[in-house]
Formats: sequence, structure tokens, C-alpha cells
Amino acid sequence: MQKMKLFPKIQFFLIALAVALLQSCGQKAAQTAPAGDTVNDTIVTIPVTETDSTIYGKAGQSGMSTFALHTDDGDTLLLSRTTDDGEYGRIIGGLHIGDRFAVLTTDSGQSLKTAINLSQVELFVKNYKILNGRLILLGHDTERGDTVDILSLNADSMKIEHAASTRTLQPLAIKAGN
Repeated sequence: MQKMKLFPKIQFFLIALAVALLQSCGQKAAQTAPAGDTVNDTIVTIPVTETDSTIYGKAGQSGMSTFALHTDDGDTLLLSRTTDDGEYGRIIGGLHIGDRFAVLTTDSGQSLKTAINLSQVELFVKNYKILNGRLILLGHDTERGDTVDILSLNADSMKIEHAASTRTLQPLAIKAGN
């Protein structure tokens, strides 16, 4: 008779143990999921900002093999126009003492990679920015724009390329006079 009373208690204990184990496994799985890792239909876009490595300043007295820049930070850089690999740095526009430049360096800051004459760029466009040595033409009241390659730049014209299309810009003063 005592065996009969013991059997329902063991059966109850085993069922309670099984339920407790199943329940604890379900909670553990929920706890190990990373926070915010839920499935939904919303895609969140996180903007990636690119750090600008362009150095800004005014051209100084430069030689045939060097480019001098008096930076906005008050430093003076004397850069080799030839890289360690023998490549020549690209100077876009004329090189005139006192003109404003945007410069990219290479070889740990010892050599000129690209120098853009901003004083000359501003003869052709006013709403622009430079990001890592690239010219970005901006629309009205926006930070979004078109990145263009400057093919040539002088006092008379600026030839640019965007999406396999080439355009030649005239100075703004000439456009305003027409």
C-alpha cells in the first residue's frame, strides 16, 4: 500500500522536473540572444563618415623637386614631388605662391600625392567640398553632391569628368557677364 502512495509522488516529481528543465532551457536561449537582435521588417541604415586626410594651406616657395605648403595649422611642409616608388605627385592647377591648396601626402607624409589649387577651383565653382583629395560639387543647400575628377585646371577652364561624362567649365565671372 505504501508503494502505491509513493508512485504518484515520484510521477509528479518527474513531471515537475521535466517541466522545469524545459522551461529553463527556453529562458537560457532567450538570454543568450544578443540585445536588439530581433527579427522585423525595418532596416536601419547607419551613415559611415569618412575621415578627411586632406591638408589645407597656402603654397609657399617651391622648387623643381619640392612642394612647400604653409598649413592652416601653422606648420610648414616641404614635400618631395616624387614618391619613394618614383611616381610624380599630381599638381592640379597652377602653382602660385599664396594660392590656397588642398593636399594629400604619401610616404608617411614626406611626398606629395595630389595638390589641388583651390584658388583656381573657386574661379569655376563656389559650392563644393574636398574629401580626401576628391572634389565634390554640391547642390543648393545640401551636403550631398557629385564627386568629380579634375582632368585639367587653369585660369581659363576646368575640365571635369563624372560618370564617364566630360564637361569643360568656364570661369564664373565670364558666365555672369554673358
